Parts: sequence; structure tokens; C-alpha cells
Amino acid sequence: MTGLRFTNRINDEFTQNPNNWAPRGAQPLDETDLEDIGLRVKHMNIISHAQGFVLQMKGAMAWAHDPIAAERFYNMAITKYEEALDTNPNDYQALIRCAEIATQFIEGHARGVAAMKYNIEMPQVQYAN
Repeated sequence: MTGLRFTNRINDEFTQNPNNWAPRGAQPLDETDLEDIGLRVKHMNIISHAQGFVLQMKGAMAWAHDPIAAERFYNMAITKYEEALDTNPNDYQALIRCAEIATQFIEGHARGVAAMKYNIEMPQVQYAN
């Protein structure tokens, strides 16, 4: 889970005597006990999730009056949620948020939002540019 690999010596020592942390003092391990640090340490990517949530809320606020800007916010939010899911693929909240955005996209396509992008004369498109 942490991506840390310890030497065989320290693994054997703690396997044979798992309660020997206290006699080792305040720092029971040192850098010589560490064999390798994995490429990726698993952690909750709360920053990406929070940024995705803010972008999703901006999209929701813009949806009624500027669906083109809202779609841009939603795309950025999905990117942030995907970053959060890279570090924690089982994060159900990020998955739910992505599903909410996908639902908005389906609604937008039903309203013809995709066609609005190519009509430069529409006020919403001019406002977005």
C-alpha cells in the first residue's frame, strides 16, 4: 500500500520478534533498512477531488445561462476526478460525480448544446469567446 520495500534482514528481524520497536528508540528504522521506494505511493488525492468538485459546481451554476462554458467546466472537472481516480480507483464519490456530469452531458446533447458550438452567431457562443 505504501510502496516501501524493506531489506530481508529487517523483515526477518520483525517477523521473528514483532515487538522490538520500543528497544530501538525513537527512530526504529533508518535508511539502510529501506531497500526500495515504489514508483507510486497510494494516497487520497483530496486536492484533485476538491478541484473537480469546484469545477463541477461552476458548471452547474453556468448550465442554465451559458451551457458552452458549463460544458468546459464539466470537462475540466472530469479531468480532475480522473486524476483522483488514478490514485484511488475505488473512490465511489469521484465515480458518482463523473456519472452526474455524464448525465448533464446527455441532457445537453438532448438540448442541442453540441450543435451550439459551431454557430458563431449565437450570443452564448460569442459570450464564451
